[in-house]
Amino acid sequence: MSEKMTMLQAFYLFEHKLMPRYFFEEKAVLFRVLTDDKENVFKMFSDLLKDNDLSNPYTAEDFEVIFHVIDDHLLILQIKYPEPTETPLCYEQVMITNKEFTEMEFYCLEFHEDESHVPSICTWNVKGNNMMHGNCGSCTADEFFMKASEMYMNKYYGKKKKS
Repeated sequence: MSEKMTMLQAFYLFEHKLMPRYFFEEKAVLFRVLTDDKENVFKMFSDLLKDNDLSNPYTAEDFEVIFHVIDDHLLILQIKYPEPTETPLCYEQVMITNKEFTEMEFYCLEFHEDESHVPSICTWNVKGNNMMHGNCGSCTADEFFMKASEMYMNKYYGKKKKS
């Protein structure tokens, strides 16, 4: 018999494995599902917990989904999670793609339990691998959104996004 999944393991699986996989494999479908009903991210997480005999201590209000369209060309899905209390859970994720879903990036702002408690930025790729990009200082959600957007613009367009 296998060990029962913990809440930390469930959050990690959801944030770092399932959401990147859904983003890279489902593409527009994920954007549509999460923007059609802003509670769907909560429902998806609740289903994972239920499937693993865990109760959900959160409510739909603890999750936030924001959809942005930039210059009628870039689609950005921003997901804010309940305040993380353990490493490496996420404060939030930002998924950025062009409308063709050919230039896709998945960014996370992660909690770290070291003495600094400074959040860090990582990305996930289509192969399920992550890359750490260093700390984000005292990054607010808006600052993380801008840093992720700037990283995306630098990668695909070789320039910084204007503020």
